[in-house]
Amino acid sequence: MKWSRYNFLFKSERYGLFIYNSVTNAFLKLNDELYQICKKIELDASNISLLDDEIKDGFIQSKILTTAFEENNYITQATYLKRLRSFDYRTLGLVIAPTYTCNFACPYCYEHNMPDYHMSEQTEDQIISFIKTFHQVEDVQICWHGGEPLLRFNNIKSLITKIRSTKEIKLAKHHIVTNGYLLDEEKCAFFKEVGLDSVQITIDGLEATHNINRKHKSGKPTFDTIIKNIDHLLNSYSECKVNLRVNIHDGNKDEYPELRRQILEKWVDKNIYLYFSYVQNHGQCQVACLENKNKLQFSVDLYKNHGINEVELYPTSKLGGCTADANQSYIIGPKGELYKCWVDLGKKDKEIGHIADTKLNLSLISEYVVGTDKYSDAKCIDCFLFPVCDGGCGLYRFDYKKYGKDYNVCPINPEDLNLLLELFYEKQIQK
Repeated sequence: MKWSRYNFLFKSERYGLFIYNSVTNAFLKLNDELYQICKKIELDASNISLLDDEIKDGFIQSKILTTAFEENNYITQATYLKRLRSFDYRTLGLVIAPTYTCNFACPYCYEHNMPDYHMSEQTEDQIISFIKTFHQVEDVQICWHGGEPLLRFNNIKSLITKIRSTKEIKLAKHHIVTNGYLLDEEKCAFFKEVGLDSVQITIDGLEATHNINRKHKSGKPTFDTIIKNIDHLLNSYSECKVNLRVNIHDGNKDEYPELRRQILEKWVDKNIYLYFSYVQNHGQCQVACLENKNKLQFSVDLYKNHGINEVELYPTSKLGGCTADANQSYIIGPKGELYKCWVDLGKKDKEIGHIADTKLNLSLISEYVVGTDKYSDAKCIDCFLFPVCDGGCGLYRFDYKKYGKDYNVCPINPEDLNLLLELFYEKQIQK
């Protein structure tokens, strides 16, 4: 037996001595004698003999004590399960951008100097043909994206009508990511007719702050129009879920509790899900992004100072993954060009092919699907947080491998884990 690499021993000034194992999520409070024995076992496995049989059996069950084979096999199993999911052939996921053009000029947007391309009817027909080449697919999931996709509402109407009238295509889920400014009554009525499942809209702070973060290119404020459109959608089409996103950065983070209160009071009992995500810098971000070490503190402050505890702070097992590493997921640009990552739209060097051409860039595809996740990163595999970390954004690893750019994708800082565990323990004793 050996001491697991996925163990974490720590002292809490407030609550005492603990051990955590990230494979099983075992979290145990220790007395001083047992803590000292654990420290000795960590240095030399022969000290396992210092444990009494009952505690030793408990440590084995919790994977605190393990074997080299068992530990390495955990990585093998997790990799297998992740690859199994990545290569699931039953679903085809398509993110379709009918235009690169946008009516907003958000300061953190990763799409800059995009060509003024719009989707043609020929491209629409090529998309239908492209979908039909996936003979084993059981269902198709579509998400409209951009640019601002509602600027090309005519393409959305035309293409969704063609998809629904093609018997070989089973449309299982249908979503849109929009800034919400153009989501007027006409568009809400159409989406109700065709069965839109969900819409993602961003509100980036209270009214004044939002109007700075979510700028209309004309200079007009956008907050009131978006709120009015969301209100109409929720009242006229209750089956459609509104995913209301707040992009958190240093300039708006302090407003989140009050914004959340106002939103949830306004739309109580409505089909709405409010959540926040952190702004990431993909090269031309003009706002101050939160550093990783400050993201955890933000979540802790929400809980301790505002009682907002729907964010799960206790680590949970994660396979990781996104659209980019799903083998049958594609991003389609307005000219029919194909990508693997949302952020790559419009970048010629990131194109993996075209919907009208069966020859795809295997070099790029293989890097995204199996070459840039946590299972291909030696730093991740050696980290004791490997089982409970999603591995962060693989695009940064891709840019490191291809262009030599430095990267740090760790969503959890190991030195902050004790703060998470202390908070979890505090919540348990309060119960």
